[in-house]
Amino acid sequence: MRKNIFFALAIFTVVSMFHSCTTPPIEAAQEAYDYNAIIPKIFAINGPSQTAASGLAPVTYSIPTKRGGSTTAWTVTGHGATVTPVEGDAFSVDVMFAQSDVDIDAVQVTCVETTMGGVSSDPKSISVDLKKFKPMTFAQFLGDWSYVETGSGESAGTITISDAGGGKLTLELVTDEVGLPPVMSWIFIGWGEAFQPGFADQGNIIIEPNLNSGGVTIPGQYWGQTLPGPYDYWIHGSGNWEGINQTMTLSYGMDWDDGYGDSYKPCTMVLTKL
Repeated sequence: MRKNIFFALAIFTVVSMFHSCTTPPIEAAQEAYDYNAIIPKIFAINGPSQTAASGLAPVTYSIPTKRGGSTTAWTVTGHGATVTPVEGDAFSVDVMFAQSDVDIDAVQVTCVETTMGGVSSDPKSISVDLKKFKPMTFAQFLGDWSYVETGSGESAGTITISDAGGGKLTLELVTDEVGLPPVMSWIFIGWGEAFQPGFADQGNIIIEPNLNSGGVTIPGQYWGQTLPGPYDYWIHGSGNWEGINQTMTLSYGMDWDDGYGDSYKPCTMVLTKL
């Protein structure tokens, strides 16, 4: 019996010594991994292919493949720009394109990835078209604008833009006819409907310009209720503006509820400050 116990203790000691001298599997795999064998390749660059040359607001570019231990180097050719790494993300940068009074096509944003082993990828680029930009103050948006609407229907006329508060603007059609909205008025004339008081802003719409980027948001909003009916409508969209010619372009469509999945009769409107 003592002999068996001694034999078992001997085996346990040998096994314990073996385990104490063996590197855990994960650490062993890391030690055996050859980082110099990685051949990095960038398959795509994510980010806008068109943006404003504002000199005021950056846009973000990134690569979708995020290889542990890699670093990236970014350059911009074809126009002046400031490139700033995104904090906490080694695979993204913010690019601030310098202000330009003219459109500039095919500016190249290029990335090179370098692995932990020091192997660099071939450069990968995205071509970016820059749109001319001149800043406008919020006050410069206020007042009358001429407009031409195209798309599912056509119209032209004058719209007054007023301060809606909180950096937002109200668009109101200049007309003697009560209850017609500033956009898609032709459709309500055809239907014989008019927006009535007490529901939203009686058919007027709210937009929100970004003074730094040249973008415009038509936030999803209850548009109002019409008679005869009554019928309820919603609207949403987006657009852009430029201060050189003081023009604004809006794209939008009608919605039947606040799910904003319809975009019925989509239209585009170009406005010019009077």
